Amino acid sequence: MRYVSTWQRLTVKSPFDGIIEVDKTYVGGKRKGKRGRGAEGKTVVFGMLERGGKTMTKIVPNARTATLQLHILNNVEQGSEIQSDEWWAYKG
Repeated sequence: MRYVSTWQRLTVKSPFDGIIEVDKTYVGGKRKGKRGRGAEGKTVVFGMLERGGKTMTKIVPNARTATLQLHILNNVEQGSEIQSDEWWAYKG
């Protein structure tokens, strides 16, 4: 994971700005056992879409707040509008 300090974010143009839609999904096929968001053995893929512009997907280790918000902070211009579902990890 790439970390960008606040100073760097202000001086380097982020790839996404404007209205940004974010979401995550679990990929990995049908398996026996635990189901739903915590499905064991599945890969978490996080995605961002700039309205009328770019898209980005990235495999992430988990769907926790620190992981998802770090990707948002490192790739979205300050002052942009983030739109998402109500997954608790996006709050804050």
